[in-house]
Amino acid sequence: MSGIMATAATDVAVTPDRVWTALTEPDQIAACMWGTQVETTWEVGTPIKWNGEHDGKVYQDLGTVLTPCPHSSCAQRRLGGPQA
Repeated sequence: MSGIMATAATDVAVTPDRVWTALTEPDQIAACMWGTQVETTWEVGTPIKWNGEHDGKVYQDLGTVLTPCPHSSCAQRRLGGPQA
């Protein structure tokens, strides 16, 4: 794998179920990502599409679910993508 890789980790004082909901439920994603709409099944190998608008420009960011996600860790590959 080449290119830029970013990782992030943090401790939060909520249940794993609450974290999972915040990371995967479309309305929760939209609330913390400036209205971004997400399309995915969250199954390993499936695509992820983030669609939205920022500073008046429509965008689509693409990715893939890399590891099983429910209630523990979740890995995604974000590819960026063409403007929608």
